[in-house]
Formats: sequence, structure tokens, C-alpha cells
Amino acid sequence: MSVKGLVKITVGLIDDLYDVAKGVTKTAKASSNIQAKKVADFATDTFRHASNEELKVLKETITQISGEKALRYDILDDLGIRNLRILENGNLSGGTFAVRNPDDLLKLKEAGVKRIVDFRGEASSTFEALCKDCDFEYLRLPLDNTRIIPGRDRIGFEVTDDFVRDLKKYFNMVDQGQTYQGCRFGIDRTNLGLTLNYLLNPKATQAPKLLSWDNYSMGNIVNRTTKTVKKIIKKLSPEQRKMLGLPDNFDEILQQRIFDLRYTNGVLRINKLQ
Repeated sequence: MSVKGLVKITVGLIDDLYDVAKGVTKTAKASSNIQAKKVADFATDTFRHASNEELKVLKETITQISGEKALRYDILDDLGIRNLRILENGNLSGGTFAVRNPDDLLKLKEAGVKRIVDFRGEASSTFEALCKDCDFEYLRLPLDNTRIIPGRDRIGFEVTDDFVRDLKKYFNMVDQGQTYQGCRFGIDRTNLGLTLNYLLNPKATQAPKLLSWDNYSMGNIVNRTTKTVKKIIKKLSPEQRKMLGLPDNFDEILQQRIFDLRYTNGVLRINKLQ
């Protein structure tokens, strides 16, 4: 059933319930009991308010999952994307298209993708220009799970305002949906990018499934990735937290999201933020 069809049925059910409420109200008002009339009026107003709220939520949901975010999975299947992951909000991740035939970018566009986030430090201006020629919104956000940001030492790295601004751009892009995120193979740096989005983006709701090479356990992958994100969080200034829109109770939310990330990836041990 289509989204529109489901909505039509839902709205119909709400209308039917409202008709029932009106019938009950009419019967109660016919009673000589004044208290019964007051209760009936209150019940009707309450139901009307609840119905309006439900419809509001329904409309917001429709906006998020309706046709403009639909992807052509038949085209994606034909592309044979390496390490493809289907993410929330009509987003995808996988291996870079920089090493593929340029025609594949046009097919990716035809599949419904509108934005590309490139986690490779080695990304070239040539690929960026090609993405823009194909009318993609493009963001280069170099990540490295051992040095955080290429060119920085492992200890004493700096989280710059430019990096935080790019991180915010990344979050805005995935919030819009239809964004393809990737690195060379769509595994290590992509794991870090997806974890950054889930742990630091207030609008993210679904913990990502991380990928591992054959010789690494999932526990190792989750621990290494969350440790890197925690290092970044510890370096954020109060101003940078505001730039990212982090709420006052962020530390509490972070612990829950780390738990959800571990649970989703089959890792039950929880490390607290140091």
C-alpha cells in the first residue's frame, strides 16, 4: 500500500471515531443531567484536540517519507555498489564513485541521490568538479580513524571551527535525505562518519550498522569508532557545541545513543564517556 493510501485510511478512521464521539455527545446532551453534558463537551473538545495533533504528526511523517525521498533501488542494484548500506531518511553509504566510470554518477543521480559526502582525505578537486557537473551537492569531509583529521598528530589534535562547520553541513545534508556517503571502500572512514552523525546530530534517530574487515571483531570496530568520536566531543568548545545545536542534556543523550549503537551492532559492553 502506498503512503497516500495509508494516510487516507488513517484519516478515515479518525473521522469515524470523531463521528462516534459526536454521537455520544449528542446522546449525553439529551440527558437532563448537567454534569453529563459538561463531561460530554469536555470529551469532545479533548478528542478534537487529540485528532488534530495526530493529523499534524501524520503530515510531518508524510513529508519525511513521501515521494521526493524515494530511491530507485533497481538502479542501485544494477550499479553493484561496494559495501552498500541503506540508511535512515533515504540516505546511502558505500565505496567511492571516484574510481568508477563517470557514467555511473549519472546513474546514481537517476536513482534519486542528490547529495554526496566524501570522507576521503585523498579526494581530488577533479571528482568534486565532476559531482558538481552532475548537479550533486558535494561536501568533502576528510576523516581518519587514527588521526581524526589528516595531517594532525594522534595526540594533541585540534578540532577547528572549520571542521565543526563542515560537520554541521554534513548533518544538514543527511537530514535532507538522498545523500550518498562514502570513502575508498565504504568501511572504516564511513563507519566514523555514520557514527559522528548518529552521536552528534540531534536529528538522527537510527543507529547505523557498522561494517568490519574479516580480521576485526565488531566490538573492536564499535569501540574504536566511539572512542574517536568521544575524543572529538571532549575537544569541542561551548561555542562549537552551540554551532552543532547540541542540547543541554547532550551527555545524557550521548550515553543512550552509545548504548543503542552497541546494541544495534551486537556489542553489549558500554564504555562511559571519559
